[in-house]
Amino acid sequence: MAVRIKSITFDCADPYRLAQFWSQLTGFIEDPDNRNAHEDPEGLLLSPDGSLALLFIAVPEPKQVKNRVHLDLVPLERRQDEEVDRLLGIGARVVADMRRPDGAGWVVLADPEGNEFCIGRSDVERAPSVEQLGRAFDAVGDLITNIQPEQWSAPTPCTDWTVRQLVQHLIGMNRVFAALLADEPAPAPAADHVEDDPVRAYRDSAAALQAAFDQPEVLQRTYHGPLGAATGAERLQIRLYDLLAHGWDLAQATGQPAELPDDLAEQSLAFVRIQLSEQGRPGRFNRVQMVAAQAPAIERLVAFLGRPVSATPRATVVSDRLFDSADGTRLAYRRTGTGRTLICIPGGPMQASAYLGDLGGLQGHHSTLLLDLRGTGKSAVPAERASYRCDRQVDDVEALRRHVGLDRLDLAAHSAGATLALMYAARYPERISRLVLITPSPRAVGLEVTDADRRQVADLRRDEPWFADAFAAFERIWSGDANEADWSAITPFTYGRWDAAAQSQHAREATELNADAASRYYAPDAVDTTAVRSALAVLHAPVLLVAGEYDVALPPQRAAEYAELFPHAEMVVLPRGGHFPWLDDPERFVTTVTRFLRQ
Repeated sequence: MAVRIKSITFDCADPYRLAQFWSQLTGFIEDPDNRNAHEDPEGLLLSPDGSLALLFIAVPEPKQVKNRVHLDLVPLERRQDEEVDRLLGIGARVVADMRRPDGAGWVVLADPEGNEFCIGRSDVERAPSVEQLGRAFDAVGDLITNIQPEQWSAPTPCTDWTVRQLVQHLIGMNRVFAALLADEPAPAPAADHVEDDPVRAYRDSAAALQAAFDQPEVLQRTYHGPLGAATGAERLQIRLYDLLAHGWDLAQATGQPAELPDDLAEQSLAFVRIQLSEQGRPGRFNRVQMVAAQAPAIERLVAFLGRPVSATPRATVVSDRLFDSADGTRLAYRRTGTGRTLICIPGGPMQASAYLGDLGGLQGHHSTLLLDLRGTGKSAVPAERASYRCDRQVDDVEALRRHVGLDRLDLAAHSAGATLALMYAARYPERISRLVLITPSPRAVGLEVTDADRRQVADLRRDEPWFADAFAAFERIWSGDANEADWSAITPFTYGRWDAAAQSQHAREATELNADAASRYYAPDAVDTTAVRSALAVLHAPVLLVAGEYDVALPPQRAAEYAELFPHAEMVVLPRGGHFPWLDDPERFVTTVTRFLRQ
């Protein structure tokens, strides 16, 4: 049997003074029939509706230790910064400021007798922005656009609705919300919202609702509807979680990948966990369903809303997508697999991401997102060739993060792509959740790999049938007497196994590499190794450095020095692995990476 909190009691030295402070803090009021007085041993405050009391009782003992219970409060009429300033003016003091640069976080304050409490962000500040709602509209709009003619009558996870009826609901709710915000009558329940052009009807209704939410004071104002009163900010949250959940329904019904913004799904899940009580579920939602803790945010959201999410391995999903970088260059990426997103930056430098393949089967555990750097693969050639510089492409990675809707990302990079990944981590450390460096280039950190280092690793391959010719070519390179053929002759040293798969990948390199872009990637002043090292020395994100026992580009002893540049790094040397370890031992590579990402 549940209980109701009747009052919260504070032991204190001066009940009257403390009650005055908390009255100004919370808006709670004195009992009009029994007001507090200076000489009283107790002080009492009541919530405006009388359902909760704050009781202050005088005790002889002084406060000696930190309270084991504290209150988390949110402003009703002000922003967080304004509320903190107001409370400091009435006698509070700051104990700890936990606000982050992105606006999230809280401030720990203490009342005049040292009782701690936290001030979080207001509902308006915590609510998703109108721009974020627009991203969700776009993602669901893409799903509607790709519905095939024969799929409109297909069933959906909303068992009472077909695909057409579900889209009808999405358009109708956009129009209902827009009418509510504009104080206009709602559309008739029986209205046909899909009409002859469902894509246009959806996008028009989405644009109208987005414009309505964008009007002044809409988020702060309270609106009354069939389900009760709620602020505009709360209405936006409600619309967002309904939109994302039904976007997932559409994806399941039509066999499309559920590429819905991860950050917004996570935000919506936090909202519904607070707002949706078990008492409010019957008739609207089924009971909460089981789902893996590591499942994507959208799956955890729909499971909480009552949709069953299959625990069986999901089929590989491959989709090619485009987005715009900050300078307008149209860039491409390929999403493979399902699950938690892992963004992957290819090496080369400036080689199309196709050579990464399936990264040894990593897509069976994660949604691997393979970026084609500008001017490679399916990405457009930029208007300015100087933008091939690695430092200029940091903005491309940030644009991709924003596009896929990740607050923090798991980032993997191979070879020269690690330079770009490290420069991104140096510029945006707060955006890195985990960093995986796969046989990374040492250039970004100014780590020298000597000919002696390479000779020691190359000598491990002495029993290979190709060793004599390849090693002789290496000797000529080291002595400065090499020709173009020698550089080709040492290629087997790049792979742990010089087999058909390795030879096939190497044969494709010439068609996948943008030579002009590669020549500009490491422009003379593109990498400030001192600045990169300094930034990495204070990087809080965990780092995995995957090295290969046979990798002549970054021998294991230099890889160990590389890993020591990070405060939270582990290095794994894959036995008999070369510069492309997912080809040499796919199972060991995938196990190593997935174990790290799941820690």
